[in-house]
Amino acid sequence: DNSDRANLSARIRSECLALTNLIQSYVLELHDNHQPVLREQIEIQETRLDALIRQAQNSLDPNDANARIQIQNILDHMTAYRQQVRKVLLAFATEQAFGPQTQAELSILDESLQEPLLESLSEYERSQTAQAIEARARAARLINNLRVILLLVVIGLFALSVFTAQQLFSHFVVPLSLLRKGVLDISAGDL
Repeated sequence: DNSDRANLSARIRSECLALTNLIQSYVLELHDNHQPVLREQIEIQETRLDALIRQAQNSLDPNDANARIQIQNILDHMTAYRQQVRKVLLAFATEQAFGPQTQAELSILDESLQEPLLESLSEYERSQTAQAIEARARAARLINNLRVILLLVVIGLFALSVFTAQQLFSHFVVPLSLLRKGVLDISAGDL
């Protein structure tokens, strides 16, 4: 459903920020004994992002061309972002410190690639939220229409039962009453 897709987009955005923070921690870490742990966390974070992106792709409505375009845009930004992550890690491995190349690559990641990715995720989230709101509004209108129809049916059934009762009264009760009166008159000797 659209609200689930909007929430998924927000989660992907959050996980991207977490990945950037891990990269920054990795290259700025002063203690070499923490870097293997951070590197492992970076790989876990990338795997998590891949799974979330696949989940977003699998949840797409095949008839929603706009959402497909937005997801493709997110994938394009994510690919560039992930390639830049690799460049940051490679520069850091080459320099063995937070040197000028690592700093330049990290700056590109932070300033040039992260913002477009986050914006594309926000756009998708806004779009899915708007669709969810519209779907809820349509459901509310349908429920209200069904209530009106049900009320009209109940009123119609009540009117029908009143009409049926009147017809029964006029076609059976009145003639039977006249017949009873006639039988009573005959039994009393009134002809």
